Amino acid sequence: MAWGHRATVCLVLLGVGLGLVIVVLAAVLSPRQASCGPGAFTRAAVAADSKICSDIGRAILQQRGSPVDAAIAALVCTGVVNPQSMGLGGGVVFTIYNASTGKVEIINARETVPASYDQGLLNQCKNVLPLGTGAQWIGVPGELRGYAEAHRRHGRLPWAQLFQPTIALLREGFRVPFILSQFLNNSILRPHLSASTLSQNLIWTKDSLLPRHWLPSACLWEWHIAFFAQ
Repeated sequence: MAWGHRATVCLVLLGVGLGLVIVVLAAVLSPRQASCGPGAFTRAAVAADSKICSDIGRAILQQRGSPVDAAIAALVCTGVVNPQSMGLGGGVVFTIYNASTGKVEIINARETVPASYDQGLLNQCKNVLPLGTGAQWIGVPGELRGYAEAHRRHGRLPWAQLFQPTIALLREGFRVPFILSQFLNNSILRPHLSASTLSQNLIWTKDSLLPRHWLPSACLWEWHIAFFAQ
């Protein structure tokens, strides 16, 4: 696939950085804090970068899932709804606070680069056009392994249950978010995407793919995997 051969760490690192923005906050309040003002919650709150994924995280909590369960479910969703920001081909860092003990736990599952990695490689990002190619730009994903480790330590619901909402979303299809449309129509990325088999999955025409256009459900998961697995 043409796009696969032109994958770049610059975009991956941007996606990882954006992916880390997603936050799941679960704080059990004391009985003395029985009432809350606007925008405050007595038990928990979930904030992803889209309402769809925030609702999925909230639903997991309502199913008596742990905060980590909710975080994983929301992250899986975000990797599909906004694949330009994060996904299974990236890395993740969990920061978990235990309110009972006051301790903070870190799970670092970021990408692993080759041992011969050139520490000055990223300085080339602004100068390398077309985008850089070669093994030196590859990072081995740690995302899914990080999810699994976080779930092993702090999960409550069955592992498969965390993926079911996103699987259902993929089967039904969803409308293109604004930021995703910006990436798909980017002047640098679009030629690479349109020259690949991804263009068939996205039913690309001469027209731009605009926000709120409908993505074909049968191709969504294949596209998501292809976008990040190259």
